[in-house]
Amino acid sequence: MGKTCSMDPEKGFHEVHIEDNIEVIPCKRKIELYNAVVEEREDFTVEAEVLREVTSTKNTILHVAAKSGNMKIAKKIIDFDPSLLHEHNSKGDTPLHIAASLGHLDMTNFLLSQHQHMTVPLVMITNESNETALHGAVRNGHKKIAKKLIEKDPSLTSLRNKDGESPLFIAVDRGFFDIAEYILDNKECCEYRGSKGRNILHAAAIRLDEKFMEKVMDKFPKAITEEDDFGWTPLHYAAHFGEEELVKLFLNRDIFLAYKQNNEGMCALHISAKKGHVDVMGMFIERCPYTCQLFDKSHRTALHLVAESGHTKALKIFFKNRKFAFRDLMNEQDDEGNTPFHIAAANRHYALLMSLADRIIMSNLERHNVLWSLDTMVDRQTIKVKNPKAEGTGAANSSEENGKKDKEDDNKKAKEEKKDDIKDLANFNLVVATIIATVTFAAAFQVPGGTGGDGLANLREKGTFVKFLIYDSLAFGFSAVSIFANFAYPFLAKATRITYPIMFSLVLTEFSLICLVLAFIEGTRSVLTENSWLPEVVYASLFPISFFLVRPIIVRKTFLFSSRKLPCT
Repeated sequence: MGKTCSMDPEKGFHEVHIEDNIEVIPCKRKIELYNAVVEEREDFTVEAEVLREVTSTKNTILHVAAKSGNMKIAKKIIDFDPSLLHEHNSKGDTPLHIAASLGHLDMTNFLLSQHQHMTVPLVMITNESNETALHGAVRNGHKKIAKKLIEKDPSLTSLRNKDGESPLFIAVDRGFFDIAEYILDNKECCEYRGSKGRNILHAAAIRLDEKFMEKVMDKFPKAITEEDDFGWTPLHYAAHFGEEELVKLFLNRDIFLAYKQNNEGMCALHISAKKGHVDVMGMFIERCPYTCQLFDKSHRTALHLVAESGHTKALKIFFKNRKFAFRDLMNEQDDEGNTPFHIAAANRHYALLMSLADRIIMSNLERHNVLWSLDTMVDRQTIKVKNPKAEGTGAANSSEENGKKDKEDDNKKAKEEKKDDIKDLANFNLVVATIIATVTFAAAFQVPGGTGGDGLANLREKGTFVKFLIYDSLAFGFSAVSIFANFAYPFLAKATRITYPIMFSLVLTEFSLICLVLAFIEGTRSVLTENSWLPEVVYASLFPISFFLVRPIIVRKTFLFSSRKLPCT
């Protein structure tokens, strides 16, 4: 059974259950002993009743000593009970595993020296991950300890853990090339494979160490052609990371590596094209041109992947030195019927799309489908294409669905922007209309020429004064209705078929502004002599102003009673 504890509050004891044994251990003494080991105190004494006790992670007192690196305490423990050397904790680690992983060189040497107490070689004992102490030392970059363990038993370099990782692979994968080189230089036969079917060349390609690569290929020439669980060779990884020198190194060793395809049918050119590594692509196209004709499992060429990723510079590589050799790739369709042109349009890669359009050679049907695809998927502000309005192929139909979705997103965004613009216009219009209403309201009670004792206007008999009152009243009325429309337009837009109620309000404000100017002119004329030239000058200056005020009204009249709905409602 598992380990459980219960405490007697009067005696301060713990009842400890370990497997099928039940012991009563003095809890305080156990804690003191543990602390003494951790703190490396000289007053440490070995007691048989607590020596076999373990922590919650099943570490014995020797495991704790190995963690701290205290050899004096470890020696006392081993002298009293050597069997603790082989004890495992909850992860299956022995004290040697812990000492090697933590880099305690002296403790490791001491534990290895206790061979007289061992029935099984301590270095060969594995934990639950099937790892020896060497795996832990290498994983944590402890070169001196790794060398000591290899000297003790060179066969350790051939053992793989539960994930299939050898010490050599772990060293390369973690970037500890000094340890990896030591293993390569001092061991004739060692395991070089790792997890997920990878070998040390896969790991080295990821870690990008060229010098080490050459040493590995000299010792393990077959490693360069081996594929991992995903079908990737070391060349695939070099192409993925865009390492031109590594790619050159691999191709110099075996040019046919360029034609090997992974589980998805992608060769190294496909991968470099997808990532947009121009220099690597250029090397493949120049040295291995047939790779351009290879299809992945979706029947896509490298050009399809360039169109999908949108790397314009990568596209130019196809036509740089072999301008006419790859023209046929422009019309190649994948399993869904899409050419590179369709894919570029669907992904809205406009710069690449225009570059493709400059080079494309098509039949009438293909040209027709591509133009149709452009019209449905590409922003017309960027590329102007007239819709032929004809049926397309399966690729075009697929593109139409994508295009409609993109168009809906664009329309939604445009509506939101239109809504914000209308709100700003409404706020501005409300301020202007309010000012006009305030001015005209005040002018109605402070008339030109003043009032007599009876409260009547002194100039009420003059025609110009009557005109002043008419224009002033109209200006006030228009501005008042405009203010009302500003408050009511959200409801009017939903209840009526008026397209832009706010535009209607704006027109009223413009009328009120015109009437305000006319009221000013007539009010001025009413207090001047009959032959004064000032009103004529003011009227003359009104004409250019009126043009800019009236023109928007004429233009917007078509919006006032349109059957379309307001985008923001």
